[in-house]
Amino acid sequence: MKGNAPTLARGVLVMAAILGVTAAAVLADALRTGVPLSRLAAFDASEARNLINAFSRAGNQLVAVVFTTVSIAVPLTANMYSLKFLEFFLKDRVNSGMLLLAATVALNTILVQYATKDDFVPMLALNVHFALLSLAFILLFPYLYYLFRFLHPNTLLERLAGECTHHLALAARSPNDLAEHRRHVSESFEHIANIAVRSVDRLDRNTAIESVHMLETLAGRYQGVKPRLPAAWFEAEKELFLSFSSAAVDEANASRSWVEMKLLSQLRQTLGSAVTRMHDVTSAVVKALRRFALAATVRSDPRLREL
Repeated sequence: MKGNAPTLARGVLVMAAILGVTAAAVLADALRTGVPLSRLAAFDASEARNLINAFSRAGNQLVAVVFTTVSIAVPLTANMYSLKFLEFFLKDRVNSGMLLLAATVALNTILVQYATKDDFVPMLALNVHFALLSLAFILLFPYLYYLFRFLHPNTLLERLAGECTHHLALAARSPNDLAEHRRHVSESFEHIANIAVRSVDRLDRNTAIESVHMLETLAGRYQGVKPRLPAAWFEAEKELFLSFSSAAVDEANASRSWVEMKLLSQLRQTLGSAVTRMHDVTSAVVKALRRFALAATVRSDPRLREL
């Protein structure tokens, strides 16, 4: 996803250049035939209605392409990996902005057509609508490329890791809303492990291994921020460990190791899914566990060594 913004910008520039060439050709024709430039932006009622009809057809095609692509690709990808994809999609400013622009173009067509009368043509609204429609088509192909890059499973892993890191940082800065931060951190681990398990089920080796590496990365990040976390952080709710006994959760809280226990349980879940199916993923999990156990912060803590 790091290269998405420059690629999107380049795509916008290319599409804008194509539109600029067309505009230059129209301008050249007008100058060649002696038509005043002001005439190009002025319409009577009949011309305005014809133009609005053209806008309507183009806008319908735009809305169909954008919403059909989104309605098929996004739920399909979310079903394959994690429903968290839907949340990240809606929170993404580029995605929400493009959907809003397409809907605005469709609504604006109706409003302009409604306002056009035999003795009145809303010229400003008509030109604004032309600008919106042009902008939407300039953004269309770059956005589709952005969308398909967004739907890559590594994007979900990066965003889950970013969300987890964000809540750890907030918890370290302030003791407020620790329960909410704990829930988000715990769910991030679970979603990443689910991606690994689902990838193993589909024999998607690369995504499964990347998920394991992401859990290992988060383990390292947590060890870096752990000394700055307030004491209340280590009082995890039993709801975060539905498959564990109350005694096990109490012991993890007492040893200040509930996050490590959550991480290791997710790696164990991935290992159980991969051990008879994908040896590469099994090896990745075992290596991650070994590196975690040999980390200086773990070796120096007797409670973590026991865990």
